[in-house]
Amino acid sequence: MPETPSNFCTGEWSELQFAWDSTSFREAMTCWRRYYYRIVKGYVRDTAKWDLDWGRYYHIGMDALHTGIAKGLDRDAALVVALRMMMMTAGDSPAEGDRFGKRMRWKPWDPDPEWRHYNKKNRSTLIRALIWYCEALPPEDAPPVVFEDGTIATELSFRIPLARRVPDDGYAAAHGDLSRAYVLCGHFDGLARYGAETFIRESKTTKSTIGSYYFDQFKPNVQIDIYALAASVLYPDTVSGILIEACQTAVGFTRFDREPIRHTPARLDEIAVNLTTLIAQAEINAKSGYWPMNTTACDQYGGCPYRPVCRKSPSLRQKFLDDGIGKVRYIKDPWNPLEER
Repeated sequence: MPETPSNFCTGEWSELQFAWDSTSFREAMTCWRRYYYRIVKGYVRDTAKWDLDWGRYYHIGMDALHTGIAKGLDRDAALVVALRMMMMTAGDSPAEGDRFGKRMRWKPWDPDPEWRHYNKKNRSTLIRALIWYCEALPPEDAPPVVFEDGTIATELSFRIPLARRVPDDGYAAAHGDLSRAYVLCGHFDGLARYGAETFIRESKTTKSTIGSYYFDQFKPNVQIDIYALAASVLYPDTVSGILIEACQTAVGFTRFDREPIRHTPARLDEIAVNLTTLIAQAEINAKSGYWPMNTTACDQYGGCPYRPVCRKSPSLRQKFLDDGIGKVRYIKDPWNPLEER
């Protein structure tokens, strides 16, 4: 596989992204200093990621399930294939195998369900989620789109140009085929037929109760807004909106629901302006070398992971990022929107 190119410009603009995705924009919207530490410098807290792993394995199972349905398997047969692939990916085999022609590397994953942090997301609830999904939201009711060339529309990465040019003297790393524009990147779970319409499918997992309040969080939402904007460019006469498929996992049950989200043309125009306005501010920050804090966001979502660093004097912060603070440790894990799945 060819090496993924850098998503940053060069020279005096080396801290300026030219390729952006929803993660980049979300960090920027939350706090520019947080964006700087996570996106520009690539630091993350060195902590266990069982919750993220559960979601990743669930998505692998869902992709295999929908791919099986599109290949003509009945629900039960597709479910068996999906469960096998999901659990092999989660560690039931040390070997390598293929999922409909795609090579996968497997590693062990087995959080202890007796631990409070893992009692809702473990191997048992992972298996249950896929089985119960088939009963609650039959996959044949929202099958994947199959393109004219026979390609199944799952796991789709995209790159589209935005209506703002990268500074001419910082363009050395950007792509000429996009006319020196900033690039909007992302990844669709797939395209699905639901009723008489086509939607971008987006699978979500949560520990929260699924209801109108849950779906309201996506109206508006930076990721869903970006997907809607990208869909309007890539499939202007085809896609009607974003189909959220939510999975709530608990200790003794798993619950599911679907809801389509639509955007008017005026909303899509507004989203595009918002994105380019944020990029304009990023240019100012990168040029000056200063990324301001938003201290109103420090205690959101259980507390910012960089709060221990921001408490320190500015001259000491790089040292603490490199060496840690007490039990708090940071590692380099660069985020690159240009990476395809």
